[in-house]
Amino acid sequence: MRSEARKSKTKRRKIGVKSGKPNRPTTENEGHKGWKKSLKELTTSNGLVNINGIKHRLDDLQSVFNRSHIYRKGTGLPPRLAMLMVVETQIGPTQKPQIKGAKMFHARDKRKRKGDTNIYLGGVSIIVRDDFVAQTYIAPEVPARDNILWLKTVTTDGTWVTGAAYSRPNHPKEHKRMMEDLASDIAKLRQDIDIMGICL
Repeated sequence: MRSEARKSKTKRRKIGVKSGKPNRPTTENEGHKGWKKSLKELTTSNGLVNINGIKHRLDDLQSVFNRSHIYRKGTGLPPRLAMLMVVETQIGPTQKPQIKGAKMFHARDKRKRKGDTNIYLGGVSIIVRDDFVAQTYIAPEVPARDNILWLKTVTTDGTWVTGAAYSRPNHPKEHKRMMEDLASDIAKLRQDIDIMGICL
């Protein structure tokens, strides 16, 4: 996982109005009471997993993501995740897997595995904890892609971008194309001067 943060904050325009509060994004959960979270709370509790097919692993995924019940202050155990990037999901165009306590955003690979018409290749998802959902939305300035997904999250400190991407091993041309797409997307995302950083 790689983080890229802007070095200078002086050029970033003030977010919100006179109160300095961030602009609330337009989402279906706009009224969620937990929409206003800090950048630190978001960026210190992220994860990445290659699921190699999400269909039969949703219960395990939910258990890993919603692990706050084992967290106790001072124990050294990790807190509940804010976001989890999931790659190689292999979900079809009509499948919309979700887990409790969160919302899953998906980018689907439309190609099917050879010899098996029920398994799709690649695909990525990002799981967002329920109290971050209201301030998170798919980045509108980049095109939709099969194996790349970008989310923007508005925090009290500014906007943070989280991305997930996947390319199949031993497919150099496919990997090169993905890297070119990522570079193009990041260039577009960086034009938003409210963005504090990008995590991929």
